[in-house]
Amino acid sequence: MKRILVTGATGFVGNNLVEKLVEKKYEVVAQGRTVKPWTSDCVKNRLIKINFDKRGLNLGKFDIIVNCLSQISSSTNSWKEFSYSNCFITSSLINNISCRKFIHLSTCSVFSTNSKYHSQPDPNNLYGLSKYVSEKLVQIERGGISKLIILRFPIIIGRNKQNSDFIKYIIERGTKDKDINLFANGLYFRNVVHVSEAVRAIYASITSDDDDINIINIGSSNSLRIIDICKLLLNKINSKSKIKFVDNNNVGTDCDSFVDVSNSSLINYNGLTVQDNLDLFLKEFDF
Repeated sequence: MKRILVTGATGFVGNNLVEKLVEKKYEVVAQGRTVKPWTSDCVKNRLIKINFDKRGLNLGKFDIIVNCLSQISSSTNSWKEFSYSNCFITSSLINNISCRKFIHLSTCSVFSTNSKYHSQPDPNNLYGLSKYVSEKLVQIERGGISKLIILRFPIIIGRNKQNSDFIKYIIERGTKDKDINLFANGLYFRNVVHVSEAVRAIYASITSDDDDINIINIGSSNSLRIIDICKLLLNKINSKSKIKFVDNNNVGTDCDSFVDVSNSSLINYNGLTVQDNLDLFLKEFDF
């Protein structure tokens, strides 16, 4: 039986991953911080606290570590807060806990509008920057020591997600028949993946035997414009909400999200369409 450490296990993705691994009969150790109202019993029963400020953490050896721990938002929007969770803890983890395979969860937010000119990471916010730095830390400090897989995800959607996103915004307002405000005429393309699909991709990387894998983009097999996603969702929930276009010079992601998922087949993962991922989301609300 393989022994797996899941960090960030009380988070949105981590909780769902632990449930999957327990179902598959793995020996799972779950690291987490704040227990949420929806945190499952299988996470609570395996939950440990880790002081990442200490050296020489004595947790024994693991076959696999899956690092789901991530600081996505900050009330102060400070580099100190993002870098501690996404960079310092990642460095402490890879230097103090032994494993044969290390799977690190990252984000497509490492890309920005400038990336379309050179197809390389070029983050334009502190979150994206901290996750890109964490990728480089993992590659430099873990590369050559064990198998390494970095999984980059677009927007991950699901009912228990705490952080806001435009899908959640549309559903919350649409169910109340309130107006939906869209920036840039809703013409930016977006790629989304349901949390169950994110977990399926992580599990595929756990069971993969390929030694040459490094960075893999995970996402839906297509991208849709925000306006089309909005119309699709409003139609599915029979909403009477009206779509309004508003001006905003501070749009968080001012570029299209086209995710190159061509190498996800290396871990035998093939993504669903945006439409199918949205259907998985709506099923959680009985739509």
